[in-house]
Amino acid sequence: MPVPVASCRGAYASHVLEHLTLEEFHTALDTPGKLPAHYWMSDSLSLGQALERHGFARVRRCSFGDCEDPMFDLVEDINRFGHARAMEARA
Repeated sequence: MPVPVASCRGAYASHVLEHLTLEEFHTALDTPGKLPAHYWMSDSLSLGQALERHGFARVRRCSFGDCEDPMFDLVEDINRFGHARAMEARA
């Protein structure tokens, strides 16, 4: 999905990253709008390092309801957080 540069403050992706290989993850971040569907079994550490490699800052594992952006309260669901690996990162 093409998105104009500087047109939004954040993006919420739920159950997306686990469908990417590591190579596809890097390709998707290098090529906005390209998200193929395969698997990469990441953990919080490797996912955080990969996000930092692509210029994200303040990367952290987060918990339900602890995002400082109040817009995330509109899309987060406590029932989906039980076994989730939730990460927050800033561009």
